[in-house]
Amino acid sequence: MLVNVGCGRVWHRDWINLDHQPSSPEVKAFDIRKPLPFENGTCDAVYASHVLEHLDRDEGRRLLRECRRVLKPGGVVRIVVPDLEDFCRYYLQRLAAVIEHPSEENDMAYNWAYLHLIDQHVRRRSGGELAPYAEQANLVANDRIRDRLSVNMLQDHVLHGVRRPQPPRAGAQTARESARPAKPPAANFRGGMTSGVKKLARAILLRILPDSYAEALQAASVIRAGELHRVGYDRYSLPRLLREAGFQDVAIVDPAYSAIPNFDKMELDCVNGRPRKPGSLYAEAIRTVPGVATSTTRRQREESQPGKASVAA
Repeated sequence: MLVNVGCGRVWHRDWINLDHQPSSPEVKAFDIRKPLPFENGTCDAVYASHVLEHLDRDEGRRLLRECRRVLKPGGVVRIVVPDLEDFCRYYLQRLAAVIEHPSEENDMAYNWAYLHLIDQHVRRRSGGELAPYAEQANLVANDRIRDRLSVNMLQDHVLHGVRRPQPPRAGAQTARESARPAKPPAANFRGGMTSGVKKLARAILLRILPDSYAEALQAASVIRAGELHRVGYDRYSLPRLLREAGFQDVAIVDPAYSAIPNFDKMELDCVNGRPRKPGSLYAEAIRTVPGVATSTTRRQREESQPGKASVAA
């Protein structure tokens, strides 16, 4: 059994996909702050991409403990987060460049680096400053930014010139199956009406409440939607949190590598060899049990990634 926790719009039919706001009938509604809905030792792998940073440190540790609980001996947890070290390095590079060589391109790249570093930590309205900045049609033409764009955003810019909402991405295997007619989701008039009423009520409240209350309501909605980043992780702090959750066999891995069989073919982290979200940090851990042999060890993972430094467990 393969579990994708907090999948967002990137899911795969071979996995059980969980998210608090399902983007497809293939995704089950689930609050990741609650215990995972699986029995002990029943999962072969648990995957969570760009999820952990939205939880505070205690919540993140609890989620990782849940991952360990549901994994079989030898099962793999794969955690992907924004790489704080990489974001800081990129910001400092763009800061030096715009000061030493002022230009429109360097100014745009600096703004992009600055917003990527802090916007999701401090925003008080949905999308913050980053979302409208990402809609600039000439963003993809900037050589200093293009390699930092996510696969989805890059595709949107190439196809449309600006960022536009796209249908849920389901990985290579489901893309090949897309020619088959999909079952339409069941009608949910009550749910649709409830959502519409909530949106209308919120819009009315924002108009009639004093500015300070309206701002607080907007900020609360951003938190509730899970947009805020509450913690930043790097190649030291992420393995440390995994060890605190009970994992011992922990390693930082290359985006194209995984101990999960056939993971590279599923296009969850890489598309055509390119990371789906550049600037990410990838960690894997094996659930080890004393006296029970596992199929993949940290040493084997290191040997399969020549030149790739790993954080020792």
